[in-house]
Amino acid sequence: MCVEAYLAGLLDGEGYIKANRWGVSVVVGMTDRQPLDLIADKYQINVNKQQVTRTGRQAWMVSVNGNKALSFLRDVRPYLLVKGNQADLALGFPIIERPKGKNLPMKDEIRATRDKIERELKNIRQIGTRKDRIRQRIKTTRFRLVRSRVLT
Repeated sequence: MCVEAYLAGLLDGEGYIKANRWGVSVVVGMTDRQPLDLIADKYQINVNKQQVTRTGRQAWMVSVNGNKALSFLRDVRPYLLVKGNQADLALGFPIIERPKGKNLPMKDEIRATRDKIERELKNIRQIGTRKDRIRQRIKTTRFRLVRSRVLT
């Protein structure tokens, strides 16, 4: 089995990519812990317990951050079908090499690039969310119409 292709499928279906001024994160959450353990083992991170779902199942989440997130995205990028454009944006995230223990100020052009990538990733995620809300409203409206016709 090609582990990277499997992880790409998990990210496409169950995860998201986000960025902020400080770094990139890849988050995958689901109720089956075993696939998340695969990510955790490969990238030396922890699987975090989340709240129980409405159906009563335990939810789990992994969050891959910083350089590990970029490594994860480089590994899975050739196999991504849905989130390829988001991965490409995140892979363009400028990295700053700083001496250990030094908190030097960030250059304005690097901050601007990071902020731009953060905004673009948010916009991509919100478009999907907005479409989902519209679809849900349409389904609810259709249900009400059908129900009112049946009752009359």
